[in-house]
Amino acid sequence: MLITREIDYALRILRHLQHGMASAAEIEKTQQVSADFSRKILRKLKKAGIVEAVRGSRGGYILSVPCDNLTLWDVKVALEPESMVNRCTCDDYVCENRDKSSCGVHRECCRIEALLKKEMKSSSLTEIFGL
Repeated sequence: MLITREIDYALRILRHLQHGMASAAEIEKTQQVSADFSRKILRKLKKAGIVEAVRGSRGGYILSVPCDNLTLWDVKVALEPESMVNRCTCDDYVCENRDKSSCGVHRECCRIEALLKKEMKSSSLTEIFGL
């Protein structure tokens, strides 16, 4: 599946954070994301530099990058950096059946992945969120 549940929840979290800092508990409640899942996603978004954690009693999470500068592709890569069409399109994958250069399936998967990547980069999250 191209847009996994994890990516969907990350988009909900980012949509919420575009309005300002929020605690993990607030995000979980308003976006209907389980505590464990939201914290896992927030860790990945933090590692990717998309959000940052603010410590303290009034802390929470805040965007490090404005939604104007983020795309669906950025979110996908932050959460699932591996290929999305077929594992054979990953750089380090070694096919046991054919050399990549002579495989029509590999070429077609690469073509489709390039189109998907282009489309996922074509709109900012602000545009997607409708703001």
